[in-house]
Amino acid sequence: MLFLALTPRVLLCVGIVMAVAQSDGPPKICYNYDGTSNPDLIPCYPDAEESICCPGAGRSLCVDNGLCIWTNDFSLDRAGCTDASWEADECVNLCPVRQNAT
Repeated sequence: MLFLALTPRVLLCVGIVMAVAQSDGPPKICYNYDGTSNPDLIPCYPDAEESICCPGAGRSLCVDNGLCIWTNDFSLDRAGCTDASWEADECVNLCPVRQNAT
């Protein structure tokens, strides 16, 4: 029987191979409402044709209503979408223009 030591390097390589094997194509890009790409966002539903996007790294969670909930203060936000034009039904168009409080 062959045993591999589960070092961080081995685990990283296995994770990369699994991610590539499960991928149906290039990773989806998330866009801000103005159409600019935002590498800090990740698609909530990567297998869907279009998806809402939320900040990654445990900063927020995707909610079924198309919003993101921030884990630090539980506020809701509309972060991004994989459709740069934001015309897909999956893109939430609530409060599309940020208004500064005066």
